[in-house]
Amino acid sequence: MSLHLRKGEICPHRTTCPYNKYSMGSDICWGARSERDCDFNCDFVINGRIQEGFGRNPMDKTGQMKILFD
Repeated sequence: MSLHLRKGEICPHRTTCPYNKYSMGSDICWGARSERDCDFNCDFVINGRIQEGFGRNPMDKTGQMKILFD
């Protein structure tokens, strides 16, 4: 089961998650932002454990953004 955060909820893994990196004082992962105005689903956390080897797009506000290659 992946991690589901409701609007305004902050990820409990934000301080240890390798996908939440700091850049110029702000979080890259939207799951770590309290000002997020939508739900966030993180497939990188399954059953409370962080899965390694993925990448997070800093513009992905929902955790559901897919990158399409043409």
